[in-house]
Amino acid sequence: LMELGEFEPARMNMEASLASHTQLGTYYGTIHPLMGLGKLAYLKGEFTRSRDLYLKALETATMIYDQHGKAQIHNNLGDVYEGMGNPAESFQHMLTALNLCKETGDRRLTAIILNNIAYHNLKYLRLPSEAIRMYHESIDIFSDLGDLRGITYSFYDLSKAYLQVGLVEEALSYCIKSL
Repeated sequence: LMELGEFEPARMNMEASLASHTQLGTYYGTIHPLMGLGKLAYLKGEFTRSRDLYLKALETATMIYDQHGKAQIHNNLGDVYEGMGNPAESFQHMLTALNLCKETGDRRLTAIILNNIAYHNLKYLRLPSEAIRMYHESIDIFSDLGDLRGITYSFYDLSKAYLQVGLVEEALSYCIKSL
């Protein structure tokens, strides 16, 4: 429902799920509704509410030692803090997410986070060579997994990094590959 822009029915379903899991005491079950509500708040531009919901999910994931959930939540918090205009805090959450992914072995989430960190390196830290390295690492993982969507986005993002260092032919090549 959220992906279809049906925010109110999505919110109602997630709140009902959260209430049920809370009443039953199934802590693990509360993480996904909290993350969904956090994403919904983020999409609506309610960054403080989004942060608070993700932090509550993080508290639960930490309590039950859900490392994969923690990695996802930290990655999402990176987006929230960027939206709040705090790139330094955003970057710290992405690095934490990447370290947690190394523990869990989730290669797809690792590739997504590498792409996010590369973007941060390019936009905020002005480290295009580091961004290029990380985009390639992300592309390698997406390629191994056969994730065409991930490859497409990473190719396009990589083209912007090559433009920043003046490698126009490489930028054009990766932009065309993304198409």
